[in-house]
Amino acid sequence: MKFYKCKNSNEIIIKIKENESCCMNDNFIEINANTCDASKEKHIPVVSFSNNLMNICIGSDLHPMVKEHFIDWVFIEYPNGGEFIYLHNEPNVVVSLVGREVKRVYAYCNQHCLWVRELN
Repeated sequence: MKFYKCKNSNEIIIKIKENESCCMNDNFIEINANTCDASKEKHIPVVSFSNNLMNICIGSDLHPMVKEHFIDWVFIEYPNGGEFIYLHNEPNVVVSLVGREVKRVYAYCNQHCLWVRELN
């Protein structure tokens, strides 16, 4: 799985399979998780499980959610795809996992880019 960001519009494209064809051009650059000098304790997703639910909190010290600095979305990677969840006011979300296995959880910060928690 690879993430690409448009240099002009900040649009994000995810390639789930390596051999997928895609309509990207030279304006898109690959973004790698956890590559900037930012506070890891505020950006790496913290994941816990209870029954068939997964609780995702962004950061062991919760990430701020203010106009200038916020977590825009999380992406949950499953073996055959994934799920985007946009965050609005809180840096956490609870997801039902009935019948699903989770490989990774990504978080996208508008200031510090992409972060990931490996689960398998």
